[in-house]
Amino acid sequence: NILLLATRKLKSGDLGFRIQGLKDEFGEVGASFNEMAGSLKEQMHKMQRAEQMTTFGQMAAGLVHEIKNPLAGIKAAIELMAEEIALSAENKDILSKVISEIRRIEALMKSLLDFARPPKPQFMQVNLNHILEGTLNFLIHQPSFSQSKKEPIAIIQNLDVHLPEIVADPQQLRQIFINLLLNAHEAMAHEGTVTVKTSLDSSDMIEVSFSDAGKGMNKDIIEKIFQPFFTTKPKGTGLGLAISKQLIEQHGGTISAENNPDGGATFRIKIPIAQPERISG
Repeated sequence: NILLLATRKLKSGDLGFRIQGLKDEFGEVGASFNEMAGSLKEQMHKMQRAEQMTTFGQMAAGLVHEIKNPLAGIKAAIELMAEEIALSAENKDILSKVISEIRRIEALMKSLLDFARPPKPQFMQVNLNHILEGTLNFLIHQPSFSQSKKEPIAIIQNLDVHLPEIVADPQQLRQIFINLLLNAHEAMAHEGTVTVKTSLDSSDMIEVSFSDAGKGMNKDIIEKIFQPFFTTKPKGTGLGLAISKQLIEQHGGTISAENNPDGGATFRIKIPIAQPERISG
């Protein structure tokens, strides 16, 4: 009777129903049913999200198209006005701020399209440690990263030299790593340390973690941090981490965030090694 009730619940669409209290052979059947119901629920959510993203992508593309051309005209006209010699310094400053805000809108539209229609990964054999080292070297030499604090940010690299190569898109990995490193950098008001670590776990997944020495995050923020348009930054778009999550999922991986016991937060990425069917060419 309990099993029959469970199948009826599942048929009616109640994918959250679980069988409790059965033992022996019936208990094994109940456990299998619960596992199946959980898998169905997860797949249903993925299908709904895929459908929503398709609709969102169409809307975003149309919206960006309608905004892009008039915005470009406005920007060109204001840049032309700003070059007028007769303008006072105060008016030139105002026009400069307007141009700066237009550039922000342009960046937001690009992020919106990247989220709605993420580019397909160009899979190839890559050394993840080399990509990380190149990304870190690039950021360290950027003035906005190295000179924006009263005290320099220390970056500790704890990279496993025995990592196997993986199949991934190197450009997308760089984009993900830059975003997470910039977030870790911004999480610290003054001086601090960012620790970057790579390792191989027991399930043949490569793990990459970015740990900062900031204040950490409260529980509500951790639960929402990968949602699109959620941001704690005054001028943030709320799309950086959402895009990173999408790109990682396209690689068959996962990303999570947690607070460190001694302060700060850690973002953890897991990427599978074996994806031979995805190698480009």
